[in-house]
Amino acid sequence: MYTFETRVRYSEVDDKLMLTLPTLAKYFQDTCIFESENKEVVNMDYLAARKLVWVLSSWQIVIERLPKLNEAIKIYTVPYEFKSFMGYRNFWMEDADGQCIVKASSIWTLIDFEQMRPCKPDEEILSGYPLGEKLEMDYAPRKIAVTGEGKNGQEQVVGRAHIDSNHHLNNSEYITMACEYLPENVVLSQLRVEYKKQAYLGERICPVVYEQQGKVQVQLNDIDGVPYAIVEFSYE
Repeated sequence: MYTFETRVRYSEVDDKLMLTLPTLAKYFQDTCIFESENKEVVNMDYLAARKLVWVLSSWQIVIERLPKLNEAIKIYTVPYEFKSFMGYRNFWMEDADGQCIVKASSIWTLIDFEQMRPCKPDEEILSGYPLGEKLEMDYAPRKIAVTGEGKNGQEQVVGRAHIDSNHHLNNSEYITMACEYLPENVVLSQLRVEYKKQAYLGERICPVVYEQQGKVQVQLNDIDGVPYAIVEFSYE
């Protein structure tokens, strides 16, 4: 188990001074990156030398409450299972009193980026990720079933500011795009994301929005209607 402590910064909050959803996802992503970079063997340089990268396949983030500006928080992460080329990892966030305020499940796929295909991790890679106990939570399926009648949103173009070290749209940017279609003043209880394919610089993303009672689903498609990702918000 790896732990990262910080405080919520002004640049990370919304107009109500609460941590934004994209930043929440970034915190979790950064925590597992910090864990790998603090290791002597299986870090990003090691994987890059072997033409490998872990690509996020899905998020399920369950929210008790979001932290506010200047609040002290502690973030934990632990991998709990490997199946073939997929790795399963939990995250959770605690407040200064040690109360769990957010918990998450994530699924990652090891990709050979030279061959552009999934790759099963060998024993040396697996040894870099000691497994811990699976977090107790109500686990949702990895795939998100879109329901209802969709409405087209505003098309966006992937810019250079959206690209990460893997040379594609960063995972959190899909959440940023989808947040535009959340109703105002709702209390979020869960965020799910299913990542289907990578978006690259200059590509156009065409949102389709599906609204239901207590739920909004945003399918972020390419110009041919094939989804890059599906983002689902559940709220009270």
